[in-house]
This record gives sequence, structure tokens and C-alpha cells, in this order.
Amino acid sequence: MIQFFDAIQDAGLLDAGFVGNRFTWSKNHVGMTCVWAGLDRVLLNDRWAAAFPAFSMEHLPRANSDHSPLLLSFLPQHQPKIRLFRFLRMWTLHDMFQQVIKKAWEGECSNQPMINVQLKLKKTKQLLKVWNKKVCRNVFQQIKKAEDDLQRIEFRMQGSLSDNLLQENVAARQRLVHLELIEDVYWKQKVRNHWLKETNRNSKHFNAFASEKMRRSIISSITDALANTIADQELMKAATVAFFEELFSAEPPPYHHDFTSVIPSLLSQ
Repeated sequence: MIQFFDAIQDAGLLDAGFVGNRFTWSKNHVGMTCVWAGLDRVLLNDRWAAAFPAFSMEHLPRANSDHSPLLLSFLPQHQPKIRLFRFLRMWTLHDMFQQVIKKAWEGECSNQPMINVQLKLKKTKQLLKVWNKKVCRNVFQQIKKAEDDLQRIEFRMQGSLSDNLLQENVAARQRLVHLELIEDVYWKQKVRNHWLKETNRNSKHFNAFASEKMRRSIISSITDALANTIADQELMKAATVAFFEELFSAEPPPYHHDFTSVIPSLLSQ
């Protein structure tokens, strides 16, 4: 199985994922001789993923066949985009990162310790978002500018050499290497994968892999308490609200004060 996944990666293909039963094949035997397996899957390349970014792959129930039918559905692309705050590890490589954190945690926000921590975390998030937008954003543009600066310095060095030019060349190279390291950390966190290599960085397949993870975060359907699948957006909203209303309005379970009967005794008298 490892060789199969390696072949998929070497071919630059992506797994389309699925909803439904994870087993797509069965011998249709009865009892202990019944065998289930997930044999069927849909693979796609980066061009297909870029052309059709929103779709859903569903494993349908089997009837007479040993294999489950696979249903590919295209989803509307006007779904609202909710921007969630995510801590980026590349921030820690910036010289000003410690100053931003220190500023967010200076002073007391409340007399209550837990409320104080909560308010400081909220302040940290706000300052990091503003700082990221003004300073750290568009690391790709910063890399392009660093490459252009290094190219101009090397072009000047072709005319005449000087100690100042040599120092500028070393500083420009160090800045470019540092920015490329930040870019690597950014992409590794984005796809949560550790097999990133220099040859894969910012490639079409790698960007398609990152887009594929974003597509899988889209909720295309849910299952209610009666095991009914709901795909309509408005019905999904209503079912979600009803679920949490029932959850938070239900009577709490009886509280038992005596937990000693379930705690094992590790010390002898």
C-alpha cells in the first residue's frame, strides 16, 4: 500500500476524497467470511483540480455489484468564505515577532486571572493580524524583490568590485535564503506535510495539494439524527441550529459527588 501511495505522489496525482461508506467493495458473503475493502477511488491532477475547485465525491450504496458506485457532484462556488485566525509558524522567524507578543502581553486587562489570559490572547490575535497585514504579508513578493536586488548587485559587480559591493552581495544572499526558509515553513504548515523538498516548493502539484485541503474543509452535506443526508444549504443551517438548541437546552446528567468507587487504589495500607 505504501508503494501505491508513493506511485500516486510520483505521478503528481491527488486523491479526491469521499463522503459515505469508506468501504467500496465486498465479496457479498454472509457471516464471518464477509470481506470489506476500500478499493475504488478517484485520482485527479493539478490541472483538473484548478479547473474544478468545488466538487464532492460520494460512495453510493451497492446493489447487485461488488463495487459501490462513485458519484461526482459539482458544488456551487459562491459559498461564503470565513477567514479563520491561524497562527503561522513563519512569524516566529521574523525579527519583530517577539516585540509584537511582548506588546500584547504587557499590562493587566482584568483582575480575574482567566479573564486576563483570555483578553491578552484576544489582543495577541488582533495585533498579529494587523502586523501580518502590514509587515509579513506577501512573502512571495518579498522574495521576488530580494531576487531583483541580488541580481542588480551582481550586475554592478560585473563592472567593478569593491568591499561595499561584496558586503551588499553577502547581505542580499542572506536575506534571500532567510525569505525562502520562511516560504518553506509557510507551505509545510499549509499542507501539514513533511515531505516538502526544494524541487517541490511552489510547484503546480504542491499548490494543487494545498487547494485540495481547502476544498475538503467545505461542508457539502451533513447527516441528521435520523441518518438522513442533507445537502441543501438552508436545510443544513436549520438542522445545525436545531441540533445545538437541543444540545444546550437539554437537562444536564445527574451529578455524582462520590468518585472514589471508580478510582483505583494504588497504595496499600
